[in-house]
Amino acid sequence: MTSITEKGDSFRDTVVSMLEAAGFVAETEVREDFKKADARWRLEAIDGPVFHLVEAKDYTGTLGLNQCREFYADYSALVRRNAADRAWLVSRGPISPDGRQMIDGERGLKAITFAEFQRRLLNVDKYLQDLILSYDGDRIAEWYVPPHDETGQDLETIVREWMVDDDALPLAVIAGYGKGKSTSSVPPAGRKCRCRVAGRSVM
Repeated sequence: MTSITEKGDSFRDTVVSMLEAAGFVAETEVREDFKKADARWRLEAIDGPVFHLVEAKDYTGTLGLNQCREFYADYSALVRRNAADRAWLVSRGPISPDGRQMIDGERGLKAITFAEFQRRLLNVDKYLQDLILSYDGDRIAEWYVPPHDETGQDLETIVREWMVDDDALPLAVIAGYGKGKSTSSVPPAGRKCRCRVAGRSVM
């Protein structure tokens, strides 16, 4: 059985692996001044590197105000001492609204859920918005034929079932040019966009 520590370490490693996949230099279990942070990563800005510290919380329920206070106390002090430029609290589940407001109100601190972290890091919103505009502007709904797999099963059904399966393996949609791969990622009118990143389904 996986221990709480192992579970937390696994979530931390997932956060770090996503940072590395996005091209950032990241490392785990680093000590800054008096605090041992889960991770540290560097963003190369025009005027020099910007150092971020990350505290990863593997809470499936709502991350409470007390946990947010602990993060605020430790990491606001580090940012004020210039031990880091910014510090993020990344929670697998929702974050207490009061806790989020307290953290976000401090310069250099940010509280985000894992789903928000994925979307900010991979910047999928702009891509999906462009696809939706193209879908509407080109009147695709009037002539689009939904694709299917080699057995005749509807592709949208396959993808939606995959998205809600937490144990699902990676899914690749492979087809020739013009077969509708990109168009399939755009929902019909009235439906919300969804995507799955790093094993999680996100809106």
